Amino acid sequence: MPRKKLVPLYGVELVALFDYRTNKPLGYFQAVASAGLERSVEMTTMTGGNAAGALDAEPGAPENSFSATLRELPDFLLETVEGAKKTVGEAEVSGYVDTALSDTKGTSLSAKITAVAVKESGKDKLPFGEIIFTATGENKVKVQVLGALAGGVNGFASEDCTVIEELTLSGGTVDLDDLGITLTLASDASLTEGDVAFVNVRPVNNGYSELKVGPSEGIKYFGVLIVWPKASDGSIKFCKIHKVAAGGVPISAGERAYSEISISGTPLVDTCKNGEVYKFCRLHPAEGC
Repeated sequence: MPRKKLVPLYGVELVALFDYRTNKPLGYFQAVASAGLERSVEMTTMTGGNAAGALDAEPGAPENSFSATLRELPDFLLETVEGAKKTVGEAEVSGYVDTALSDTKGTSLSAKITAVAVKESGKDKLPFGEIIFTATGENKVKVQVLGALAGGVNGFASEDCTVIEELTLSGGTVDLDDLGITLTLASDASLTEGDVAFVNVRPVNNGYSELKVGPSEGIKYFGVLIVWPKASDGSIKFCKIHKVAAGGVPISAGERAYSEISISGTPLVDTCKNGEVYKFCRLHPAEGC
């Protein structure tokens, strides 16, 4: 008897990653441009004589690959695929700036600028990133920002990310109104030209995260679930790939376009599941014409 229902695959609802050992979900992607599993087997053929084609064939090793194009970059992706180390911070209702400078060349800047604080009336001017101080004389500094300014690129005074070309430092305190911070100064310290120091700074926020990607710790393993949306006939399908080996997450930026992150990996034979690579599951709707 011919089957009455087609089994189409339409759209994609989500892609999820999970711990392949425990099945514990790690997170899901909803903004999925595409996702798929490729599986092929190259046949080894036997020819001979004057035969018009192959006389026999045996399968070679199957080749499996997984790929997905995503339009979002949640933290768990970098943690899972890149092994990133994550730091999570609580909300900072007044913003944040390091209380002391970190010297990267010389020590005269931290001796001259003894403390840094957010200026309460200027917290909406705080950038996100690092403020760099470079000594240009005994009591003068150049102020640059490696990061995002509150007012955008128009806040830069020159192409080298300078915000303040020359700032004179004496005793007491000095406000950097354009950056929303206040410096406390030592009157008995002088600067050495060429010294460099910085502070980390964040604007008012509801929390933040920092993910550090460093030396490879080897291939990462995880499981992948692809879920198709519920069809009009009530059917639902998903594909569970038990164990995928992958490494590396490319990050892109485009002109007035959502970035697309393409990840790929190699599905492995799961010896703990009798050699399965994946399983495809379908919730059957009512049959009928």
